[in-house]
Amino acid sequence: MTRVLLTYEQVRVYGLPATEGKSGAPRWPAFARRYGFGIERPVQWEVEALEPDELQRLVLAAVAPYIDRDVLAQ
Repeated sequence: MTRVLLTYEQVRVYGLPATEGKSGAPRWPAFARRYGFGIERPVQWEVEALEPDELQRLVLAAVAPYIDRDVLAQ
């Protein structure tokens, strides 16, 4: 299984706004330490903040390697 997700690099490149994160999120402390955020105040970014055309482009790029073009052509 391959996960498709919003990366922190994309958050920075697209300048996406942070919103208040979920209190008690189990992965937050490690993420906060890795990227220099305060552990006591979780934040999150929503993929829906991307422009629709860019979101579509990113999703299509993520699934493209799994598309069998020969089968699709039939």
